[in-house]
Amino acid sequence: SSVDYFGRWKALMYMSRVFYSPVTISICGNGASAEVWLHNETFAKAGADITISLKTLDFEVIDSESVLASCEAFNACKVFDRDYEELLKDNMYNLFLEVRADYSDGSVQTEVHTFAPVKHMELKNPEIVTEVSDSHDNYCISLSARRLALYVMVDFEGLDAVLSNNYFHITDKLPVNIYISKDVLGLDISLEQIKNSIRVISVRDSYE
Repeated sequence: SSVDYFGRWKALMYMSRVFYSPVTISICGNGASAEVWLHNETFAKAGADITISLKTLDFEVIDSESVLASCEAFNACKVFDRDYEELLKDNMYNLFLEVRADYSDGSVQTEVHTFAPVKHMELKNPEIVTEVSDSHDNYCISLSARRLALYVMVDFEGLDAVLSNNYFHITDKLPVNIYISKDVLGLDISLEQIKNSIRVISVRDSYE
């Protein structure tokens, strides 16, 4: 089940919005090689400006290249294929691949690929900083990190809320903004209550 008994979204529910999107990207890894695919389940040709970056866990860019990709209606197209063996060498546990797709409608999708299983990655404390602000009909939660943060989960003690995004990755030093609708929370929930009840964890916390 992707929703619990009380109607709260689980990780699968948030992630399914991405992999069931009409236009989306995916990464297929095989050893030191990585392929990027553009999937188009619409009636028209679709495209994206895709940037593929090999980064350290501290967000240093080792290598980066961009492709202007397109895919015909109801099709899946391989738009990128590369072997990173020379760049990885014996450092695959400290490097990751970030793939960012900028779509024509202004939306952005970011996916991550690790060349080793996540449980073997030498992840450090990402030192996530959280700021909460009032944004008209929503509360905005801005999260930034000093290092790669995988599967970041935002939750609240004593509050139930469906967020605009959850179980996401922080892949650079730019903040990630997510939103909670005030209509869902109710008018009696204040900004201070949100700040005091929020808790943020990532897969790195499972190492403890």
